[in-house]
Amino acid sequence: MTAKRVGVGVIGTGFGTRILAPAFAGAPGAELRAICSAHLERARAAAQELKVEFATDDYLSLVARHDVDLVCVAAPPALHHPMVLAALEAGKHVFCEKPFALDLTQAREMLDAARARGSLHFLDFEFRTQPARRELRRRIRAGELGTIQHVEIAAMVDGRAFPVLNRHGWWHRRECGGGWLGAMGTHFIDALRDWLGEIREVSAHLEIARPLLAPASGSEPLEVTVDDGFILRLRCESGALCSVSSSSFPRHSPGQRIECYGTEGSALILEDRELHLGRADGGWERVALEALAAGDSHPSRGPLGAWAREVIAAIQAGKQLAPSFEDGLRCQAVVDAGHRSHAQAGRWVAVEQV
Repeated sequence: MTAKRVGVGVIGTGFGTRILAPAFAGAPGAELRAICSAHLERARAAAQELKVEFATDDYLSLVARHDVDLVCVAAPPALHHPMVLAALEAGKHVFCEKPFALDLTQAREMLDAARARGSLHFLDFEFRTQPARRELRRRIRAGELGTIQHVEIAAMVDGRAFPVLNRHGWWHRRECGGGWLGAMGTHFIDALRDWLGEIREVSAHLEIARPLLAPASGSEPLEVTVDDGFILRLRCESGALCSVSSSSFPRHSPGQRIECYGTEGSALILEDRELHLGRADGGWERVALEALAAGDSHPSRGPLGAWAREVIAAIQAGKQLAPSFEDGLRCQAVVDAGHRSHAQAGRWVAVEQV
């Protein structure tokens, strides 16, 4: 028998229609059926470009549609909570962007609601699908590196490459869920949890390297109230000590680097594409990996295409996959601990047990 096609509705016309909607439109078994934006003209323009019949500026009308099985929430983080709850109340499966919530209370309410409704729920930690990360996870879980003792992650990003970072909007406001820790840090927190297990302690320093943002239009400068860079120290339940440093302020990017050191071996991931393993002679050997399909230079396009295909297959099979809302909840607990640590001059803070 042919599996039922999954009707997809997307809320959000930024990342939602540029990257997320095409990913689901290209997933076997999926059909893009509805687009929503706070600005109706944007919803209509995106729907026309993506050849979708229904466009709206009312997310409640989207979640109420009988031909929509999966609601993808890609609106600003402050809107995730009401939109996700409305979609779940309507009996839909939900795919939510990160950062998942504004705080742990919201994250817990969304997970509880999904469980109560029996809906499948997914988080967009799309970089889990990167072959280098999956292969590193496999080797760690197989014990090939021994006991992991230390992980170092550095990701300096030239923010000029991302227009959203250079115009006024939610990215620069704490009450809206903005900030580099939520945008970039959550991906690495999720990766560390996926490889090593739960994180129990956090020491965090957040920075605002650009406290005023004045766009090219010449409007009044915007006071930035969230971090554009951070340094995290994380202690895992396993005992591993991890360090993550990242910023969107640098004008030059040397690339992303992940170093993993265990009692029996070491691993290195470069630019999320290359995996190298330490040799007995002290050198490095590159591991052959399958490549993800890539459309353009946006780093999420290939990984999200892979994740969308897995999500649609899971819905057709009635199977819950990770990363899920539970992963969003546990990541939020680490983020919240990071903010508490920063407020206490970086002292070690315990992650709330969830």
